[in-house]
Amino acid sequence: MPGQDLWAERCAILYMCMLYLCHQSDLGVAAKSVPRQSHPFLYFNKHDVKRLQDGALTTHAHIYADLKEAVAEIMIRKYGHITPKTYQEFGSKWNEIYGNSLPPLALFSVLNPEDKAVFYTLLESLDNMAKQPTWVTIQAPEDEVPLAHSLVGFSTAVDFIFPRLEPKRQDAYIKKIVNETQKMYNLSKQRWWGTVLLQNHVATNLVALLTGALMTRKYTPTAEKWISDTIQQFDKTMTFLDQTHDGSLDEGVAYGSYTARSITQYCFLLKRHLDIDHHNNKWLRSHFWFYYSTVYPGYQRTVGIADSNINWFYGPGSQLVYLDTFVMKNGNGNWLANQIRNARNMTRKQSRSQKVCTIHTEYIWFDPHLSPEPPLFHNTPQMYIFEAWGVITYSTGLDDPQRDTFLSFKSGKIHGETVYDHVHKAPDENPIKASIHFNPGHEHPDKNSFTYFHNGNLVISEGLYGTKLSYLDNVLMFHPSDVSPCTGSWGGQLGDCERWLQWRKKVEQTYNRGDIISSSVNKDMVHIAGESVNAYHPSLKLSSVYRNLILVKPDLLFIMDHVEKRKGSKITHTSTFFNNYLNKFIGVCNLGIECDSAIIDTGGDTFRIQWMAETSKGTESTIKTFPSNTASNHNRIHNLNVTFELPDDINRMAYIIHSSQVTINSMNIIESTGSYIVWEINTSSGVYIISVITDYTNAQKRNGMPNSLASVEYDGATTIFQNQYKSAVRLFSNDTDISRDSSSFPSPITEHIVTTETQEVKFENADDVVVDGPGERKPLSKSNRNNGDIGETGNPNPSTIFVIIIVSLGASGILLVYKMLFGRSRDSRSDVSKYVIIVASMTIVFYILDIY
Repeated sequence: MPGQDLWAERCAILYMCMLYLCHQSDLGVAAKSVPRQSHPFLYFNKHDVKRLQDGALTTHAHIYADLKEAVAEIMIRKYGHITPKTYQEFGSKWNEIYGNSLPPLALFSVLNPEDKAVFYTLLESLDNMAKQPTWVTIQAPEDEVPLAHSLVGFSTAVDFIFPRLEPKRQDAYIKKIVNETQKMYNLSKQRWWGTVLLQNHVATNLVALLTGALMTRKYTPTAEKWISDTIQQFDKTMTFLDQTHDGSLDEGVAYGSYTARSITQYCFLLKRHLDIDHHNNKWLRSHFWFYYSTVYPGYQRTVGIADSNINWFYGPGSQLVYLDTFVMKNGNGNWLANQIRNARNMTRKQSRSQKVCTIHTEYIWFDPHLSPEPPLFHNTPQMYIFEAWGVITYSTGLDDPQRDTFLSFKSGKIHGETVYDHVHKAPDENPIKASIHFNPGHEHPDKNSFTYFHNGNLVISEGLYGTKLSYLDNVLMFHPSDVSPCTGSWGGQLGDCERWLQWRKKVEQTYNRGDIISSSVNKDMVHIAGESVNAYHPSLKLSSVYRNLILVKPDLLFIMDHVEKRKGSKITHTSTFFNNYLNKFIGVCNLGIECDSAIIDTGGDTFRIQWMAETSKGTESTIKTFPSNTASNHNRIHNLNVTFELPDDINRMAYIIHSSQVTINSMNIIESTGSYIVWEINTSSGVYIISVITDYTNAQKRNGMPNSLASVEYDGATTIFQNQYKSAVRLFSNDTDISRDSSSFPSPITEHIVTTETQEVKFENADDVVVDGPGERKPLSKSNRNNGDIGETGNPNPSTIFVIIIVSLGASGILLVYKMLFGRSRDSRSDVSKYVIIVASMTIVFYILDIY
């Protein structure tokens, strides 16, 4: 019958259309059986598993020991690590620990597939997490960071063990990853972190979004959009970092390790899956020094600039191994990771939630062919200058904390120099508008602050993690002032008094900066000077707040503050603060009338601080202890406050910090003008004459010291400090190639998910090009597009072929039955043969398309 034949032909055409749509769909005809993507694939593939397993007892044994210890702790303390069943318990607190604990359990299960107890514990946690209605917490419903930790941990763990999962679990887990990634993507368009750059929340949330999108790109077509938008936003951060040549992060070492954790994962995933390469980024190439040059001797503590808990939040073994394997390739990263690991094994540990979440990447990225090597000039006195950060560190060595000395000084710009200059040079010349893309909330009011460590003793420290208060950051405050909302008539630096540093007001954007004026090392003496007047409210009418540090000898530190007032200033007093989160200050008074010094009892040596003002009027001192918000068990900050009158337009105050091996007999001023001052310090080992230029902008008034701002005379010799800041050639400049040829060494990681058997196809259409990034725009190969259907050896996925054959045979059978029942008998056999041939031909066509 003609009508019936026409209907049958339409059915055949409809079948062909459905087959085509199934081929194009990410879920495809295999929607009932999820695994079209070959797993594992995020960080390694199935061909890497044997090598990783073998390394556990050989090349990777030191990292495997950490992994084994972490897994053992998780198994013992399941209640704190394994995802609870109920959302009331899961979402009741900051819960990153649940997501952070999944990758180490998963990697351990890959390395030890015979360990059923760990594997079933992992499944229990994954099942409970998959059943949660949301991964956002009840405690902080508008903070997506816990969601990000859950998404990264869950996706990574599922990828690692995917081949061992039954289809029902595979379906449930992939569905949950899709849903939570979609949620994270939607929130990226609504929350502040979706537009801000260079901040730990930003990096954490965006790398979670990228991880979830890569994990599901073969299961949902929207994943490509998620990937594209994530790269577009994250690469803006990488562009700014490329201009930050010193390798620093303005949030400090602790939060910097958090941000770098995500940056290294981001760079690895982009290179592996999209062939976008950031490894020539200038920040990445210098980032090693952010760890090496900020650690105190002994490798246990770091500079606590900005919010900190005495060292690193995450890693830094993972970050250091990554830098060594993919960027430096010289053994320095592996060496420093070992030093920190060995020091931690003896003393302090990270928090449970943080210490477990980077072990898997450290293990995967570690290259055993890079023999651990300390940096050039290691254990020799050296100064490192972080120009963008506005930080200088000096160390005599790191390996012997009982002998070595460490000094740090900060006088930088809010956000760091790269961002600050961008904001203030914005085309619209509106700092407020330009600054909305940055968030320096973890910074402190700490311009002209310093720290001092000697012979295993923490002498002066920062205030760690807490409310941003000037008196907890070793800087000056002024009286009277009506600009502070929290310290009464005392005015501190701009942005203080709140939980997060404030930066949104015009005055905070226009000012709030410090400047390093000079830095120099000469004959084992160190001079550092900084100006912080722009860190104070202009209503104070100050023209200079200039601080000089001179490390005369390792256990004798001279500090001098120069305060200059403008006409009309009502300031009458200043207070200088010194802090220590370990050791208390004890006041020492002269004849019971006026205290002119304090003792710092470190439990080992005894250090003393002595002070003197040029006018010697109205000096007062107080000692207090303040609470700290830090989670490092140091919940008290011991504080020394020394207050001076400011009777003149120009006022100078000096402080000497020294060990018990040094006796100060007297301290006097032997010459003073408006442009310089000369101090005489009489010690048990001799007399030091210290000259300091305070009018540093006027070269004609430098008292016979051209291009120098300070000098020290001792034992008939004069040490003149020539300014090395800005003009200095860095020991490790950004133009120096710190890599060595590693072409003879096999990479520890499969660099690309696409194997060499798969040829790349060039496309002329711009739509076929990977989303823009600082790296080269490269076309997506056909193998990259379809690596869910094409196995890693270039063969079609068997499950896909099987489904296509079943659908084809089913359609042919339906057509056969139809023609037998309703077709004209004389044409039935030939018509059925025709349709079978058509169906078979089209099936073969789609089969070939699947391969090529």
